Amino acid sequence: MGARGEATIEADGREVRILFTNRALAEVEAQLGQSIIEVAKGLADGSCGITEAVHLLRAGMEAARRDAREGGRAISLVDAYPVLDDVG
Repeated sequence: MGARGEATIEADGREVRILFTNRALAEVEAQLGQSIIEVAKGLADGSCGITEAVHLLRAGMEAARRDAREGGRAISLVDAYPVLDDVG
């Protein structure tokens, strides 16, 4: 049994697939210098904000892209910000 959290969100009239794998979460930990548990607690208590949220979103979008074997370039923070802006 794997540890995968998968969802689809609607942003700007299109479906955006998000997949949280262990690899994706480990990438977020490395980028932010915090454990995923610290990030989750911070999002819950308000001590983390947009920066952490967009890193999580980017990692989830990139993991979904890889999983679908879509090819092309990797998802960047520049790609994730408009999605976050649209969903609020």
